[in-house]
Amino acid sequence: DLVANNPGAAGGAVIAADGRAVGMLGKELRDASAGVWLNYALPSQVLREAIANIVAGRAVVATDNSLPVLPRERSHNPTTLGLSLIPNVLEITPAFVDRVLPSTPAARADIRADDLILLVGNTRIDSQRTFIETLRRIDRRDPVVLTLQRGPRIVSARLEP
Repeated sequence: DLVANNPGAAGGAVIAADGRAVGMLGKELRDASAGVWLNYALPSQVLREAIANIVAGRAVVATDNSLPVLPRERSHNPTTLGLSLIPNVLEITPAFVDRVLPSTPAARADIRADDLILLVGNTRIDSQRTFIETLRRIDRRDPVVLTLQRGPRIVSARLEP
């Protein structure tokens, strides 16, 4: 067993044996029942590109335009549901909930920080991008059914507008 960082040390540098910074630690994931802690690391090159895009005011978005989507003002998005996700810095950043805004559909459905969104209805969610694109196909007046991983458990939640 190797201790790579202190609990809660997201953002810490990943240093190679020769002293080069090769990445940055991401959000800590913890399974208390199994006694497992896990951090993912973002490679330096990915961070450089993401930071350069942010500084330059560019957004890098890969969207499948063949999918039918509703106008933004008619479709759901994380904000309309009351969800704030972890920072989206990779093309496949997981759809982890960072926080839930009070008095929102997510709060009423007992969504919690650190929940991982696995499904929206029957659609598998493999990234924040997939989550957002899937929500774009759901009318804001309709409920959203999520399947979440909460620690070692799988839970379902129905978010009513």
